[in-house]
Amino acid sequence: MASGPASAMNAAFQTDLGIYRSAEQGELRGREGELQIPSELAGVVTGVFGLDERRVARRATAQDTSTGVQGPFTPADLERHYDFPDGL
Repeated sequence: MASGPASAMNAAFQTDLGIYRSAEQGELRGREGELQIPSELAGVVTGVFGLDERRVARRATAQDTSTGVQGPFTPADLERHYDFPDGL
């Protein structure tokens, strides 16, 4: 694991970190540009996380047709959605 100031992360991964404001998410740290892994770390680094705090996904929900209530997917919802065979 590596850590350091934003200037070091910018230099190491050839990106541009900054503080951004979003109506949905408020103030957050983000980046511009794709991350570049230094050639001496190619094949060693498997992921770079924590440089960007923007939410990129939303939790999916299912609507219960009998009640009209929305909530998280249940295993039964997933079985129906993906047409899993019985017994799995």
